[in-house]
Amino acid sequence: MATMIQHAIQQQGTQAFFLPQLMNESLQTIEHAHMYFEGMGREEMRFLPADVQMLYASEMSRITMRLSFVMAWCLGQRAVVEGEISEDEAQDHFRLEGHDVCLTEAERLAAMLPYSMQKLMEKTEHLYRRALRIDMSLAGEL
Repeated sequence: MATMIQHAIQQQGTQAFFLPQLMNESLQTIEHAHMYFEGMGREEMRFLPADVQMLYASEMSRITMRLSFVMAWCLGQRAVVEGEISEDEAQDHFRLEGHDVCLTEAERLAAMLPYSMQKLMEKTEHLYRRALRIDMSLAGEL
């Protein structure tokens, strides 16, 4: 009997469902975020007012959390596909977490941040929401 994930893989053909694309995009975004925070972002932050620096630091943490939760979730789903854990085990222990922090709306405040930071915030929220839709679909919640 095929699991929901295996069935979805069969339905998607050679693309092997969502994992490679979402995982690769997440890894690339992690690398981009690291380069930004260690380079241009560090410079940009120095010129922000103190209250906006606090917002910047908060959003930097939120970006890191989004990426961490998405990668952990992807690894759990890959373990299901590779037969290392059951689909039930993944549903019990590897659901996408962090909704309360990762989906906090900060659009109004984001306008005070550098453009590059805003784009990184948008990108990571998009990745997180994609993973959330898949996670909810696999759990039969959509």
